[in-house]
Amino acid sequence: MANITTLGASLYVPATHKNLGQIAVSDLRSVIFCTEDAIRHTELPEALSNLRAVLPQLPDDASLQRFVRVRDLEVLELIMQMPGVERLSGFVLPKITRHNFPDYLAAVRHTDHLLMPTLETIEVFNEQEMVLFRQCLQQPGVQPRILALRIGGNDLLALLGIRRPRTLTIYRTPLGPLIAKLVTLFRPYGFALTAPVCEHLDNTPLLLAELEEDLAHGL
Repeated sequence: MANITTLGASLYVPATHKNLGQIAVSDLRSVIFCTEDAIRHTELPEALSNLRAVLPQLPDDASLQRFVRVRDLEVLELIMQMPGVERLSGFVLPKITRHNFPDYLAAVRHTDHLLMPTLETIEVFNEQEMVLFRQCLQQPGVQPRILALRIGGNDLLALLGIRRPRTLTIYRTPLGPLIAKLVTLFRPYGFALTAPVCEHLDNTPLLLAELEEDLAHGL
């Protein structure tokens, strides 16, 4: 069974990757097959075809947590009809708010799949909206299905018209106070959060500094 303590740093992989089947059984802690930002819209049929071929071949074990980052509700509903979908640990949901979350939840309600909603819309800047969303997640039978809330750093920066700096951690941008606020709004109520992606992997000092701040924020 997937759990937050063994999630680790999830590897995002485009669902169009030619070696998706090999990656799906590799020596990782968790992997996320992406049908959203990692691929173009025109590549979606290829991504879905790839998943349709790979899912039935997945071993039925818990050594590697496997998720699909869906592009939208329609894509989630298509994947839910694929043979082998029960071998996924769950799904990463894009641009989730209290308004669209019930529709995503309904698509998986009769399964054991865990969910990781992504906080990456303008509502994230509104504390009242986040409290209402938390209350939505606290409804009976819902909270145990929420493995973590993922913070969509780049999308949130884009809403501010800011690019991620190459020399500063994300905590030195306007998202620093926002991330701290999200921690105080969700962590005390039993919700884990994952840190925003740090894509500047070629800057090791920056990566290590951001990792240290991630941990300091309980992410």
